[in-house]
Amino acid sequence: LLYLSDDCISPKSPDRELYLETLATKVDELINITEGRSLVLFTSKEDMKRVYNKVTMNNHDFNIMLQTDDVSADTLKIRFKEDESSVLFATGSFFEGIDVKGEALENVIITKLPFPVVNPIIEEKASHFSNGFNEVYLPEMIIKLKQGVGRLIRSSTDKGIVSILDPRY
Repeated sequence: LLYLSDDCISPKSPDRELYLETLATKVDELINITEGRSLVLFTSKEDMKRVYNKVTMNNHDFNIMLQTDDVSADTLKIRFKEDESSVLFATGSFFEGIDVKGEALENVIITKLPFPVVNPIIEEKASHFSNGFNEVYLPEMIIKLKQGVGRLIRSSTDKGIVSILDPRY
């Protein structure tokens, strides 16, 4: 299933606290639907930590893990695969390169459309087009989004929900 939320606040909202609170509420609802078994993908480590702190204030019957600098990505992937009802909050490399087949992953939640970070290389590419957003930023985001969505279906028997919580979809 594809779930597109129409009641989340834009990540561009000037009220950052309200945005994060709304995001945490929606993430909590979604991870409870599948009783864990979720990968929650973020584009910002700071947002990830803050939403994690809000969500873990509630009682859950499953383990909620957070990607941190003190645990390697490989170790975290193994822990997530082995604990079949767990939830993993992650960024960056977890949009790709994680292969969890079966019931351990039934819910991929993409909190924000993964547009590339503005940097001199991307800016230079975009400057060569009359509409740099449509020609560079949008295609880059779509590739990353496809990679994130691809985390859900890793075998012919996999099933689940992909949720996009960014109202700009």
